[in-house]
Amino acid sequence: MESIAKEIESFRDSFDSILLASLSLDNLPHLSYSPLLRYEGVYHLYISEVAQHFANLRANPDHVQVMFIQDESQSPMLLARTRLTYDVSVEFLPRDEYFEKVYDSFESRVGNGGGVSMVRNMLDFHLVKLHFGQGRFVKGFGQAYTISKDGAISHIGGKGMPHAIPHK
Repeated sequence: MESIAKEIESFRDSFDSILLASLSLDNLPHLSYSPLLRYEGVYHLYISEVAQHFANLRANPDHVQVMFIQDESQSPMLLARTRLTYDVSVEFLPRDEYFEKVYDSFESRVGNGGGVSMVRNMLDFHLVKLHFGQGRFVKGFGQAYTISKDGAISHIGGKGMPHAIPHK
């Protein structure tokens, strides 16, 4: 499983944004995305108070899922796109020295284009730390893995693999 762990890490580290599923104040699912900031192996979001997911994360910090998914143009099979999901909890962090280090790292990785430098000092934006819980990595048919909270990886065995096609 060591090679799968390295593949998961490499896949996750190839993204500069993340899909984010949060629970609304009315307990409805909400899907959005956020820039993804990394610093010393820790993952963060940088979100504005005007984004719907801001209020959702404040109200339901322990009911969040994130997804990393292979671009359609990069997948040889649309039905088997590589994807990685995690249950996460979030923690809002203060604007302090740590914030500066995280944002410096983000700017150096993605550059100053696309408003990255402009939004750094906007006070309605907040740094949010992701705490990864259980996850799942799927890289094709019959190649699915669960990831435990402590990072242990195990293959998900299918019933009657390879996939059986039902007869009518």
